[in-house]
Amino acid sequence: MMEDLPREEMSRIWRSLVELQRIDAESLAVDQRLSALPAKVDAEHQRLASKQAALRDHEARGESHARERRECERQIAEREEKVKRLQAQLFQVKTQREYDAIGVEVTVLQREISDIEDRELALIEAEETHAREIEALRRAVDELRAGTAKEISRLESLREEAERTREVLLADRPRHASSLPDEILRRYDTLRLRFPDSAVVHAVESTCGGCRMGLVNQTMLQLNLGQRFTYCEHCSRMLVPQEKAG
Repeated sequence: MMEDLPREEMSRIWRSLVELQRIDAESLAVDQRLSALPAKVDAEHQRLASKQAALRDHEARGESHARERRECERQIAEREEKVKRLQAQLFQVKTQREYDAIGVEVTVLQREISDIEDRELALIEAEETHAREIEALRRAVDELRAGTAKEISRLESLREEAERTREVLLADRPRHASSLPDEILRRYDTLRLRFPDSAVVHAVESTCGGCRMGLVNQTMLQLNLGQRFTYCEHCSRMLVPQEKAG
């Protein structure tokens, strides 16, 4: 247990302790921001990848429709050629039965041609629709790619800024830590494991600024005398007068 200290010395230690906690709390916040940045970058990449996948899917379906339409054109041409050959044979038939058989075959082929033409027309309309959708998706991908690059650049700037802030904080920490008595520094570091940003709190109106529980008169008396370290009897946080809590 530390001996009583002059009030001026206690005030100096309180200030160093509060400043040390500020540095640690800000360092923790910086570390949290830095740890969150990779996920944000990944999210930007995933958004772009999702839009690009949708574009590839539409392009693949458009190509599939084009292939099917070309197959329709081939089938129509094939059947039209058969019709021409059959119609030429009509001048060479010798019986009504042969004439009727060729006529039936021509009718069947013409019906097939009509059905294929209907399918071809539907494919052409689908191609035109897909072409518009693909164009819109390409514009969206280009815009998203530009936006992603801009956002990633912004996140990278935030990372660099956070890194610089952390370096400044870590460089300043030893100065404040070395000004504290070893016993107090050990106690603070232990409490910081439980209360990362509130190991040191103010006491106001006989209430702990951390756990919000009421403090006994003896605790408040010791704190107001300002000659020894005082702790909350409920949560064990370090107590400092309100004006020095920061």
